Amino acid sequence: DFSPLDADFEILDRGRRNQISMVNGSFDATSIWRLTLAPKRTGDLQIPPLTAGDAQSHALTIRVTPGASGAVSADRAVFAEAVLDKEQAVPGEQVMLTVRLYTRVDLSNLSMEPLKVPGAELIQSAENKYHKDIQGQTYQVIELRYALIPEQEGELNIPGARFGARTLDSRDPFDRVFGGGGRPLRISSEPRTLHVTARPAGANWLPVRQLRVEQTWSAATRQIPFGEPITRTLTLTASGTTSARIPPLELPAPAGYRRYADQPELHDDASTDGLTGRRTESFAVVADQPGPLVLPPIKVRWWNTAARAFEETEVPGERFEILPAAGAAQIPPVASPETVAPTAAEAIQPPAATAAAPAGGATSLIYGLLAGNVLLLSSTLTFALLWRRRGTTTRAARDPVQQIADFSAVEHAATAGDGVRLRAALLAWAREHWDDASIVSLRQVAERAGNERLRAAFRRLDDSCYAPRGGPPPSAEELLAELRPLAKTPAGDSKKPGRDLQPLYPQ
Repeated sequence: DFSPLDADFEILDRGRRNQISMVNGSFDATSIWRLTLAPKRTGDLQIPPLTAGDAQSHALTIRVTPGASGAVSADRAVFAEAVLDKEQAVPGEQVMLTVRLYTRVDLSNLSMEPLKVPGAELIQSAENKYHKDIQGQTYQVIELRYALIPEQEGELNIPGARFGARTLDSRDPFDRVFGGGGRPLRISSEPRTLHVTARPAGANWLPVRQLRVEQTWSAATRQIPFGEPITRTLTLTASGTTSARIPPLELPAPAGYRRYADQPELHDDASTDGLTGRRTESFAVVADQPGPLVLPPIKVRWWNTAARAFEETEVPGERFEILPAAGAAQIPPVASPETVAPTAAEAIQPPAATAAAPAGGATSLIYGLLAGNVLLLSSTLTFALLWRRRGTTTRAARDPVQQIADFSAVEHAATAGDGVRLRAALLAWAREHWDDASIVSLRQVAERAGNERLRAAFRRLDDSCYAPRGGPPPSAEELLAELRPLAKTPAGDSKKPGRDLQPLYPQ
């Protein structure tokens, strides 16, 4: 029973050998146990009596002295060291921890216990092997580099790295008795302490050595047809952190456009200098209407761990010209009174006097009333003709055959599951159905129909067309169930914006 050893010792290795001998006709059986112990503390330690059946060993006392310091020295055949590249940091800042194992003897079964640092994220970034001369002795060096990222302020205790191995050239007689294999070794580096100070105040905390922000656009030209998406992609590359620690971009609220964001892409690289995280965000932008579209610049604030100060990196915005979609003609402007040709009413003039006007107040009153009535009649006729001309310049006769053909195109596109073609067919049908060339978005169609289910279906259709991972368009059955009753409804049942007044004369 070796459990009494656990209080002060670690059992590195154990072996057992059984021996049977015959003396004067009697058999004698002997069992030998061999333990390799590593003391857990310094001072006078006791190896307590150990029990095997009815037998018990006697106690032993040993003195354990402090080991050699962590300084590199040729006095030892095998030793380890741990080095920090800085003694002070802030939460989230990368600190490089380098662990080195030196040996000038051959080792076998080399292993290292997993290194854990409570209160910090520890990621191995590199491993190297090389030789180094120390005071005339040549050592093989195994170097492990770790990126250490503390989570909170305070003292961070980093335990020593612990290695296990066996020597191959041991001259211990027990090795020959137990079949060789070398003596087991336990090697540890010195523990370290990192002082973590409070982080400066500020949102979106990103402490890195360097930050680079790159921007790309999907459009090669700055003139975009209405309805086509513009994909804006920004990639943040941060030296000294992981991609998961890079906060999302702070984007301004959309103004004059809709934004469909994709899932961010995260990627990490590791090297002898530590970690490099890369976060890529993409989103599609769709303008609400033709005309100029200005996408604003984007700023990223971060903490420079080398300069120990906040910095701000900005990517420029961009201006696009959104062209009217094909088939969505602009509404002709209403003719102004200055451009209307003279009418017969405008040519009416008071009768010209062929003789001298009779003198007297009664005659003047008669001529005044006559002139006023003529002027009132002229103004009324002019207004009526202008109103009729306004109606004829913005309306075109609806073609029932064309409406049927347009709705058939909607049905075919919906059945085929082609979101882009379905969207274009819906807009063409809506412009013909309501006789309104100003309809350029599905949102206008839903508002004209006054149907919330259509509004939701159109939103999913827009997502499928523009969002990078927007999913499938609405099902044909769902969409056509709402559209078919609408197609059978006379367009006059729905009002156009700005057409609340009835015509002055029947058409």
